[in-house]
Amino acid sequence: MNVGCLKNLEPQFKVFNFEKNRGFTWELSEEEKIELTSEVQNALKFASKVMDTGECDVLILDEILNAVHLGFLEEVCFVSLLIISLMR
Repeated sequence: MNVGCLKNLEPQFKVFNFEKNRGFTWELSEEEKIELTSEVQNALKFASKVMDTGECDVLILDEILNAVHLGFLEEVCFVSLLIISLMR
C-alpha cells in the first residue's frame, strides 16, 4: 500500500504500516505467509499499546478483518482487543 500521500496529513494524523510490499496473498510462499503472520501480530500489539495509552482518538485497523479471514490473525485475538477496548 502506498501511504506516501497520507504523510501530508501529519502531524494531525499518523500512518503506520507494518508489512512489506508483497504480491497477492494467494501467491505467497509458506515463508512469506509466516512473515506476514508475524507482521500482523506485531501490528495488533502496537494497536493494543496505542489503545492502552490513549494516544489517539480514532484508530483505523485497515484490512484487519481480511487478516482474520485469511488466517494471518486468530479471530480470538481480534475479538479480545475489541472487548478490552470497550471495557475502557
